[in-house]
Amino acid sequence: IIANPPFSKSQDVKHILKMYETLSEWGRLVSIASSSIKTREGKLYDELKALNPEFIELPDWSFKESWTMVNTVIVVIDKK
Repeated sequence: IIANPPFSKSQDVKHILKMYETLSEWGRLVSIASSSIKTREGKLYDELKALNPEFIELPDWSFKESWTMVNTVIVVIDKK
């Protein structure tokens, strides 16, 4: 699964968790997300961290040209 979900109101983590549920065994999920996904706390974020995601940093304001002034990461999760 490859995705670029909306970031506001924790939608990125909500979408990532839902996509993970539908991911086939041995599948890979790759998604853009707000970089805050790495440090935020709460039930949703605990669920995400339990999946042992890999976070790949993107340069600050990578989507500036599309008026998205949010720092972002690539989230990679393998389902084994």
